[in-house]
Amino acid sequence: MLKIHTDYRDAFHHILQFVDEEISSGKVPTVSFDVFDTLLQRRVSPDLVLAGAARWLDQHIESRGLQQKQQALSSFTKAYRTSCESNTRQGLDQEANTSELYALWIDEVLEDHANQRLRDQLSKAIEAYFEQIEIRTTYAAPHVLELLEDLKQRQCRIIYISDMYIGDRCVSRILAACGLLHFFDAGYVSGDHGLLKRTGNLFKKVARLECAELGRILHIGDNKHADGEMAKKSGLNAIVIEDKGFLQRRSRMDLAFSAVKKHRDWGGYLAALSAQAMAGEIGTREHAVTLRLLGPIFSYFIHKVAERCRDHGIEKIYFCAREGYVLKELFNRLAPLVFNDGPKPTADYLPISRLSALTASARHFGLRELSATAANGPPTIVNLLSFLQLSADELSKISASHGIEDVRSPLPPFFRDWPPFQRLLEDPRISKAIQAKHSASNALLGRYLDGLGFFNHSRVALIDVGWSGRIQEFLHEAIKHRSDAPQIFGFYMGTRLPAHWRKTSRNWIEPVLADECQLDWYAQACLLFPQLFEAVVRSPHGTVLGYEQAEDGTVEPVFKSDSLESRIFEAEDDPFLCHIQMALFEYADHYATTAALAGIRADDTRSYALEALNRLVRFPSKDEAEIFLQLRNVSDLGSSEMISLGNKKSGHWLTNYKTARREIGKSFWKYGTASRFGRIIPQIYFLLFSEVKRIPRRNRPLNSGIVSHQYENVEVKTRCKVDPKSMTGEQEALSRLEDQIGTRIRMLSNSYASPFDYVDLEASTQPLGYKEVKWARLALSLVKLRLMRLHRHAVQAETLPLVLWRRFASR
Repeated sequence: MLKIHTDYRDAFHHILQFVDEEISSGKVPTVSFDVFDTLLQRRVSPDLVLAGAARWLDQHIESRGLQQKQQALSSFTKAYRTSCESNTRQGLDQEANTSELYALWIDEVLEDHANQRLRDQLSKAIEAYFEQIEIRTTYAAPHVLELLEDLKQRQCRIIYISDMYIGDRCVSRILAACGLLHFFDAGYVSGDHGLLKRTGNLFKKVARLECAELGRILHIGDNKHADGEMAKKSGLNAIVIEDKGFLQRRSRMDLAFSAVKKHRDWGGYLAALSAQAMAGEIGTREHAVTLRLLGPIFSYFIHKVAERCRDHGIEKIYFCAREGYVLKELFNRLAPLVFNDGPKPTADYLPISRLSALTASARHFGLRELSATAANGPPTIVNLLSFLQLSADELSKISASHGIEDVRSPLPPFFRDWPPFQRLLEDPRISKAIQAKHSASNALLGRYLDGLGFFNHSRVALIDVGWSGRIQEFLHEAIKHRSDAPQIFGFYMGTRLPAHWRKTSRNWIEPVLADECQLDWYAQACLLFPQLFEAVVRSPHGTVLGYEQAEDGTVEPVFKSDSLESRIFEAEDDPFLCHIQMALFEYADHYATTAALAGIRADDTRSYALEALNRLVRFPSKDEAEIFLQLRNVSDLGSSEMISLGNKKSGHWLTNYKTARREIGKSFWKYGTASRFGRIIPQIYFLLFSEVKRIPRRNRPLNSGIVSHQYENVEVKTRCKVDPKSMTGEQEALSRLEDQIGTRIRMLSNSYASPFDYVDLEASTQPLGYKEVKWARLALSLVKLRLMRLHRHAVQAETLPLVLWRRFASR
């Protein structure tokens, strides 16, 4: 019997029907399974697994200072052929012998392979790496667990038969990792026997070893020739499953790997394809949109941050609260791509905020302080002086003495030149409050940073999402008087022009993804909705208010209480955000695995990340907009101003034109709100008649006001030796805090109940498609024409060629 099915469910029904018929006739059948692409499915092309193992071997040999005859990938082909020829001379099939293959491979790679101990070490190392990679890139095929349970209940004997050179020791461990091994009574792999399914010889040997009649064995596989025709020819019953969905996915895997070998900038697509959810997996919309769109953006950002830290010789990396914990966890997953197995800069979460850094740096209330607090909501006295944390009665009393009666009412537009406001700032009571706040805050911040080892290094990095570098500027101002103050490098997802104004040779700032001074159209999308990128990586705790001395003398950060109204308002989003963050970690894990196998650098994934960024911000679907417009935000500068990022009004733009214009105008996410009134047309309309006006005219410079153009090349050397096993009280408290945040993220993610319908994750997480990219290209072409007509600066975009997008669409 030979039957071919194109759907798993139909095939499994037929399998059980055959088994039941055998059992009803008084016979206990043996059911045999192929392993790869039947029991297990891969996230990447098998060729990529081999290429990745070869790349790892090259790097491993180089790190040990050994001489190579040739590259590992070409050496494997020779070793495999040698082993096959040896088996053929013994009358076996043309298959490699697992027990000797790895040793032969090392012999082909090394210049001197006389050292038996070294040969054995490397053989075991590459075998272990193969196993590790196979485990990380495979998963149980859909519905197979249910089928195996049904077969076990029927008391069938279940075995697996695989044509695979890695041998049963490795295959069994992969099955165990996928939760399937305990179902099987035995397993047979071609590399252990020198016989193949595709010749039929392995089937015959299995029948002898199993002491079973060939006609009593039902074999299930995916290969029409080896698992179907040759099984039938050998006397077995056979069912071949040619699942169309998986065949299409496997075809895309092969095409993506082929594309990356020729065009490195397709690395992002390859990583996205590996992160696509498994067939049959059901999940939330939020999970899906994170894997599909947010994951590529954040993984590129942190991968590039790691490369920048390496290139600048950074000794210590601090990830600023509250976004920093998630970014640090992403860094821990992606840093091995850059630093390999060697030493990497240590990374810590840094509990700091605009408020805590401002109070530590503000010796008086000048233009810098006014610029910072003016962004703290409407220009009221309460908002502008909120960082002093004076009581409302005290602030009202002082203001009234200068003719300002209501401290909660907005000041006039000209308040900076308004004498009553200027007299208020000169008031001795205000000056005294500022000095007292600064003196206490600066001392505590200095002690806290001392405890963290901040001043033990000559060059440190601050990592944050963006956008104007205020926290970094305040921190630098607070510590620059110290002789041991390190040079600070700030790396941000995106920066606005003021960030460049603030940088100095010892307080350097670099954008990673987007820069307002560089008119990369796709990259600048993140500057259109910065609240999204801040919110989705926000840790589930209140903002940092300052620092205090604990009973044991250590200094610890003080967080906004969870009982305050503003924190309660904000915390309602925490389960949703933690759910997003767990999906970001999941994507980063797949990204790291694929990038390591393919030798992908951050720049190889930038173009795809920009495509995803532009798609998410400018062309979101209505469902995607609905997810993120529900977010809420609270100012962290002491005012506790609470805002929602959007609303839920919707309709068709043709019949609700005025409503659409009004709602889009007041929304923090213009394109997200526009999508609620129609897809593509409203977004392109807003893009052409509103957003293009943000681009300066040609006679205006893009980088006006920048005075620092190069950082100081400070000698990198650790100032004092620090025992890594010895921790200060501050470091121990920080470690406990990080553990608490991680536990809370996992707990809140597990408790999240999505208000939206669940979706098919495999379909909802497939990489960007041709139609989506085509619309973005059309919009970009229209933008360029519009800018030309308006005499504004031209924009550019890093894009991937449409020809390959079309090829992927046809697979």
